[in-house]
Amino acid sequence: MSDINAEIQKLTPNALIELYKLDTTVIGFGTVDYFFAGTDANREPIVFQGITYEPWPLEVTGYEYTGQGTTPQPQFAVSNIGGIISATALQTGDLVGAKVTRIRTFAKYLDNQPTADPTQQFPPDIYYVNRKVSENATSVVFELTTSFDVTGLQLPARQILQNSCPWVYKSAQCTWVPSAGHYYNSTDTPQATIGGDQCGKRLSSCQIRFGANASLPFGGFPGSRTYV
Repeated sequence: MSDINAEIQKLTPNALIELYKLDTTVIGFGTVDYFFAGTDANREPIVFQGITYEPWPLEVTGYEYTGQGTTPQPQFAVSNIGGIISATALQTGDLVGAKVTRIRTFAKYLDNQPTADPTQQFPPDIYYVNRKVSENATSVVFELTTSFDVTGLQLPARQILQNSCPWVYKSAQCTWVPSAGHYYNSTDTPQATIGGDQCGKRLSSCQIRFGANASLPFGGFPGSRTYV
């Protein structure tokens, strides 16, 4: 019997720790975040397997299997402090298709513990964001689903367009910071003032700003083709 299975058989097992990994690279947004359900009593980061998990108020319910032949669809409620989650949902299509992994281990196996052991964890629970259930100033709730339950889901969760960038101009995804002498309108024509500065959302619009040979933050899919 493995150490972790032996631990759970004890009458008073060690504290069970739940950690979460949110991967939005699968929907084209290039970030992986690590966190756990931090509370007022536990606001220190947790380190496991060399990865730091930050505290964030959240509540996840519905992971349990009912035995009724249906797979769980957990509800993932995340604190919307400062509107951060609302802003993230707005930029990422409500996170639909993002990968959520739950990692469970016991506190005794965390890094920096005398009994630390990065190999001791339960099999990870892997789910994907299916839809946004509700949103207000306090929290945002997402419904999760298993990969084989994602019926008709398009991955990436945004439309594949060859020459049209979905990013908001001068946003975190776009990264362009205009400066004097580098103002262009929607047809890529130079402009004298920032008042006329507007992105044409084309690959050429990106190239004229960053340079044709630069690494571009273009959000479209120039390599895609139309097949019939």
